[in-house]
Amino acid sequence: MSTEEFEKTRQRSRAAFDVMFKQQPDVFELESLSTDDCILGKVSSASEPSIYRYHLKFKSGLELSFIGKWKSRKVIINGAKVICCGDIMLLTSQLIHRKVLGFNDSEFRENIFYKNIDADLKKYLVDLYWHIGDQGGTHFLAMEEIKGSKPKTSDFSAIIDAITDFHAKYYGKKSCIEKLHLNNYSEKDYGEASKTLLKMWRKFSVQNDVIFTTSEIETIENFVKNIGKEYAKLPKGYKTLTHNDFTARNIIMHDGKVVILDWEMACWQNPEHDLIELLACDLGRMSNQEILDITKKFRKVLATKTGHKLTDQEFIQVIRFSLLEFAVNKMSVLRAFNLKAKLPFLSRIPKNVARLIRIYGI
Repeated sequence: MSTEEFEKTRQRSRAAFDVMFKQQPDVFELESLSTDDCILGKVSSASEPSIYRYHLKFKSGLELSFIGKWKSRKVIINGAKVICCGDIMLLTSQLIHRKVLGFNDSEFRENIFYKNIDADLKKYLVDLYWHIGDQGGTHFLAMEEIKGSKPKTSDFSAIIDAITDFHAKYYGKKSCIEKLHLNNYSEKDYGEASKTLLKMWRKFSVQNDVIFTTSEIETIENFVKNIGKEYAKLPKGYKTLTHNDFTARNIIMHDGKVVILDWEMACWQNPEHDLIELLACDLGRMSNQEILDITKKFRKVLATKTGHKLTDQEFIQVIRFSLLEFAVNKMSVLRAFNLKAKLPFLSRIPKNVARLIRIYGI
């Protein structure tokens, strides 16, 4: 981060303190947090969120430490500029279909989510201390800092227990779309975004030819051409709150407990959406059998918690949609980011997806 950007953050932070505390602290320490897997921070300093650690001391003796997240409306256009691969027509279509790409309203969704999520689920979340909304096109969230470790594949069982609590709590309850301001894709949304998704997928044709078989590429392209119809075929009523960015980089293991971060992408989707994203991004050294065992556990735990059991055919259908949708949507976004970010875990995702297609027999 440049000295100019750091000073700008100090100034807007002081403006936020006037709202939060009605006074300025005597001591104001600010530390920029950058991690090896921070995608936006790697590709564009103008793209929010920007994350900092704050330490404040006041005359009264009050001393505070927290994590501050600055989130901007610019995240949509800046993100689209990065993932359009220099194609102006693709940039335009990505902005039109930003809901399907997951960017829609992401700058303020997290605040609404933390304030309105069911109290029983807050044990899996950090505390939100303050939210200062729409400060010159930005939002500021002051949040609890949780120190722990990144999850290992051996933690996946506990992680599934945690995320399925969210799935079960809102299973089939469409009222949560408005309450939590979830992104919500329709058959029409998918249908209209089909050409954009196909073009994004084909931007990586050279890599695709190496990673996927001819048959797999044909399956994926036929899927995306008919993605709206494919979505309409899924079991009715089988949707819930999903995290929609459910990877190890957004999970912390704290004193043996699961803490799930960054809910700004949360959407109304099939619960398997989260399972597939976790596996596609974080297979690690899991064997094929371990992956199948985790999938079976997810299915069993979710069915127990919701009381809704899918038939084998329905379950395969949902797994297939979730995996192929990830391949042509989120995976394409992450691959485009990685042209600039150069992050090892992003480079592994297409190979992981190809492996999952073969494991599930899709």
